Amino acid sequence: MLSRYSLRRSIPTLLAIFALIFAALLILILLPISQKNALHSWSNYTNHMLIQLQSSLNDHLRLNRREEMATELAELGSLPNVLWAAVIDTELRTVAATRLGIEASIHTQLDKQQLSELMHKHTPSWLPLKKQRYLAVYPLNRQQFNSNDQAAALLVELDFTPFLRQTTNNAWLYLAQALLLLLVLGLILNRLYFHLVVKRISHISNIAQRYAAGNLQVRTHLEGKDEISLLGAGINSMLRQLESNNKALQESELMLRNLVSAAPVGLLVMTEQQQIIEANPAAQQIFNLSAAELCANQPEQLFSNPEQWQQLIQGTCKKTLLLVERNAKRVTTEAVLNTFSRDDKNYTLLLLNDISERTQAEQRMHYLANYDVLTGLFNRNNILRHVEKTLQANRELSLVLIDLDRFQYLNDALGHNIGDQLLQAVAHRLQGYTTHQDILARAGGDEFMVALPDTSLDQAETLVKQLLEALNEPFKILQYELFITASIGIAHHKGSTGDAVQLLKHVDLALYHAKKMGRNCFISFNSELATDAAVRQELTEELRHALSRGEFELYYQPQIDADNRPVAMEALLRWQSSSRGLVSPDQFIPLLEETGMILEVSRWVFRTACRQATAWSTQGTPLRIAVNLSPLDFLQADLAGSLIAILHEEQTPTQLIELEITENSLLDSGTQVQNTLKQLKAAGLLLYLDDFGTGYSSLTYIKRFQFDGIKIDREFVQGLPECQQSIALIRGILTIAEHLGLDVVAEGVETKEQAAFLRQQGCRRLQGYYFSAAQPTASHFNSDKSLKLY
Repeated sequence: MLSRYSLRRSIPTLLAIFALIFAALLILILLPISQKNALHSWSNYTNHMLIQLQSSLNDHLRLNRREEMATELAELGSLPNVLWAAVIDTELRTVAATRLGIEASIHTQLDKQQLSELMHKHTPSWLPLKKQRYLAVYPLNRQQFNSNDQAAALLVELDFTPFLRQTTNNAWLYLAQALLLLLVLGLILNRLYFHLVVKRISHISNIAQRYAAGNLQVRTHLEGKDEISLLGAGINSMLRQLESNNKALQESELMLRNLVSAAPVGLLVMTEQQQIIEANPAAQQIFNLSAAELCANQPEQLFSNPEQWQQLIQGTCKKTLLLVERNAKRVTTEAVLNTFSRDDKNYTLLLLNDISERTQAEQRMHYLANYDVLTGLFNRNNILRHVEKTLQANRELSLVLIDLDRFQYLNDALGHNIGDQLLQAVAHRLQGYTTHQDILARAGGDEFMVALPDTSLDQAETLVKQLLEALNEPFKILQYELFITASIGIAHHKGSTGDAVQLLKHVDLALYHAKKMGRNCFISFNSELATDAAVRQELTEELRHALSRGEFELYYQPQIDADNRPVAMEALLRWQSSSRGLVSPDQFIPLLEETGMILEVSRWVFRTACRQATAWSTQGTPLRIAVNLSPLDFLQADLAGSLIAILHEEQTPTQLIELEITENSLLDSGTQVQNTLKQLKAAGLLLYLDDFGTGYSSLTYIKRFQFDGIKIDREFVQGLPECQQSIALIRGILTIAEHLGLDVVAEGVETKEQAAFLRQQGCRRLQGYYFSAAQPTASHFNSDKSLKLY
């Protein structure tokens, strides 16, 4: 109950209650006890005194000394509690008394019979009269003091009321003094309590209230070592800790707010009634609305696919894609809902991750994975998936593979921009010949592929003929009118269970043979091609061991001057297979090129030719040897260094070696190729441009590079001397070579007329079957080791 009041009021109240309890106990217990004790004390005192007087009066009675008895009774009557005293006999006659007229009092208070009985008792008797008044009867000795008196008694009327009144007054005085003392002590204690407890606790309370009001710097200022001082010190420590915690909390809250504000993910806080109450900047950017505008909208109104929103709210899905229409632009967001509680209220946090760029990137990646960027057609992987599905459905299918002939030459000569536009034009033209069920794709580089579902081989060949005719028509690209042909392979599947990979191998093989047939044609796959492919595979495996087994050798074909004397020999590679015998170069050299084994073989050819040139020179027959270099050789950065090193190792004079370089080797005439040719030329090697006139840039090459001579391709020699075009071209080439100071070799001379015409036109070196086929070294010498004449 006292806790309802302040300490300043509770302590005086408590002291007052203690005083009242003390007074009540004093009145109800101490006062009666005091009165009882006082009465008992006075009774005992009076009894002792009367007993002594009884003894004295016995003596006076025996001696009949009445005056002495009266004197002693007078002394007794002088006592404050004695009203009267008298000695009487059995007849109630007064023998001696403190005053006259006692008999009346005696007779009014006791009858004779009662008095006689008391007189004959051996012990004193106290008879209560009224209130605190008593009549004391003390029998005296039974000795006769005359013949008439038998007994006597001392009668004393006692009144203890004054004594009890005095005792009561003393008790009340004690109570007053005690209460006064309690009051003084209470005031002193209250004052001390106020200063030592109340004031200091009020100070602590005031500090706590000021801290709660926001003043975080306040502290208690209590000195001492008592519990309250220790409490103040503890509160100061608590306040410092709270201040530190509050500061850390504020910093954490500020960091959290900064993180929320800087978060790239949109955050919307909603109540249980789906009312938006907070939105971070990322969310405002996603919706292109301010925070106030977002809070004024219902969430389902913000999305263009509310059904997905309902599924997310109902918990049907944990994550979904929500679409937002913003400035006529659709934003795709990945939405996730989380619930949390704050101040005993439940809230929902909606996280919106703008994945528009990611979606676009995924769409872009999907497009790149399935479509060709340049032409917009299906890519190789995409069309192969469709082919696989068609084959799994056991449908008939024709697969067409188109390769543009010599596209790389055009691309390098005119630039990649022209080449790209040409590919786009080819794709557009091909689309004009395909139907909606046909699948046209760019398989890569200059290759296109057409899948023809439910199409027979005859129908596919008819379409391919149309495609060849269409591609033969010129293409207008900017200021250029470009002509291009194509090689096409066809593979057909009749409708049974098939394999897309196998079908692709068949169409690749058919295309390979179309290119081998001279391009600008098509080949349909058949069992013979499969057999040829198997043979090529076997040859490839055998070629891998031919060099280590010593199965390669060099044949030499002479280059004849005007006196029919050999002035040079062209080294031609031959393969004497242990299982097949002599294999045609047309069969194995392309395989060496395709597999890359040509690099190792080319070094062996060059070393062997150097060794032979050195041997001939040592024998007194210094014939130059012409060595062909593969286009793959020029892809090696160390080509010049390795060739020069072989020359030094074999001690071969550089003027004895001619290097025949085809235009294919110069297509990528970058810095590496130019530096290689410069190094070879600086070393003293003779450089000849092989197959001159068959490429697109022959004149460019002889102008750009320092060639020592050119070789006229057999294609121009075959028409001589009847073909006017061949005559004109030969004359032109010879005229150009003469003005440029280039040596000229005409290869492919097979008739006397061709040889005569070429010599008439000024061509000094001729090579061909008319003079000699390529033969081993010994076949070019007589038995006496002299060189044969042709």
